[in-house]
Amino acid sequence: MANHCIVIGAGPVGLGSALVLSRHGFSVDVYEGRASLSTDIEESYPIGINPRTLKFLELINPALADTARHQGSLISAWQIFSGERMVANLPSGVVWGTTRAAVNQMLMDEVTQNSRNITIHFSHRLASLNLDRKELVFTVQDLSGESSVTVDASRSRIIAADGVFSRVRRALEQQLPDFRPTVTPWNTQFRVLFSSPDTPPPTLDPSVHYIFNGCYTAVVAQPDGRPLWTVVMSARKDDSPEECEVLLGRQWDEPAPKPTPTNHTTPLLPERVAKLRRIVAERAPSMVTCFNDNELQRFFDRRTFSGAVVSCPTLAPAGEWVLLIGDAAHSVFPATGEGINSGLEDCTFLDEVLRATTTTTGSSPSPAPADLFARYNTARLADAQGIASIAEYLNAAPEWTGERASRIAFTITRLLLKRIGVFGTTYEDLTFGARAAEMVPYRDVAALFNGRRAVILPCCRLCCFPITYLVYYPLRAVWWVVTSPCRLVSWLCSSRS
Repeated sequence: MANHCIVIGAGPVGLGSALVLSRHGFSVDVYEGRASLSTDIEESYPIGINPRTLKFLELINPALADTARHQGSLISAWQIFSGERMVANLPSGVVWGTTRAAVNQMLMDEVTQNSRNITIHFSHRLASLNLDRKELVFTVQDLSGESSVTVDASRSRIIAADGVFSRVRRALEQQLPDFRPTVTPWNTQFRVLFSSPDTPPPTLDPSVHYIFNGCYTAVVAQPDGRPLWTVVMSARKDDSPEECEVLLGRQWDEPAPKPTPTNHTTPLLPERVAKLRRIVAERAPSMVTCFNDNELQRFFDRRTFSGAVVSCPTLAPAGEWVLLIGDAAHSVFPATGEGINSGLEDCTFLDEVLRATTTTTGSSPSPAPADLFARYNTARLADAQGIASIAEYLNAAPEWTGERASRIAFTITRLLLKRIGVFGTTYEDLTFGARAAEMVPYRDVAALFNGRRAVILPCCRLCCFPITYLVYYPLRAVWWVVTSPCRLVSWLCSSRS
């Protein structure tokens, strides 16, 4: 097979894999459905890049890692609050705060400035993939309208980096009866608030990333270098209909509308703005003064981010023709903090496999091995499935009170056992905490987490399940009876009006 690759998707992982292939003499064509990469910070969200991402940036160009550190801000710790009380403090000092758009733009600049054998085709959205004919069909949008382009990929390898809702993965699932990936929608969706320039900053430490009652709060740098406070406003499946209506502009089960243009044409709705301000005050009271009414109004026009947890039985389901990478292979849950980090580590693994199997003499690279994708799959599959297993647990949203209480007790027990010295480390320490610099393989991180879960969680259930049946439900019944007159009066008043 010729040293030519087709990469589907120009996100961070797509561009990262293209840069790796370019380093090893491949000619690369990248196909991206969007007309361009957005650099608008308001169309992105805050992330933390840990040593796994920095290692990849160093590999491609040490200046990229320097740029990431210069543009970002070092995160000293994560602090988690329940109400006004801090319930957890995780020191870090090895993770840098930035945005996904900033990382994407850095990699795009590297492609355009230093990689001549990479060609990017914007406005090419994959329409179909035919496994028998080794053929790709793209829908192309330009000034003259919409057209269709067929690409013969029989002499190329394909790397699918087209994200959590990968069209490549779905096409392979339809055509390969033995390929059955697991795709579980997130139990949360979110939009982001950005602090207003005319409001005072909060009295918070900008080096700390906070989680206030489920709201991720962090500082990111604007293009001019000025700090900007952000609050990720999440709506969960079990939130009230009123909260979902405010935070998502719809009910949970309704399909998300397409993002509106950035001219913000939604009419001003003072009542809706007031409801949003109330939710911010309840969840992140330290941040409520950072947003004026105009910023709260702009919130409703922004994109809603959603996703799914993805786990695949193999990363090379079509042999040596297609490789799944990044979110297309192992999309995780936001709480893991490992989305972009695990994806760019995929690119590092691809580079390691290529370095072990190819050589370059002058400008003449040796042919890639016939089993390139099989070697990558052997090296990376256990890590991909490991981080996905943690994400699947964190994403689960049990409806029964007893199970929910058991999971909370499991988390508290883990942290307490670490505090008294029974546990030396936790999976959080190894991913975005102080020990993240060790870059422990995800398979080992997952073994640590799942091993403790197998022992501690059943014990928590033994305690929480009886309490739920014998205490919680009886008290709830008593409360229902006591408050029945109030509900009756409320119903009568509403019916008369």
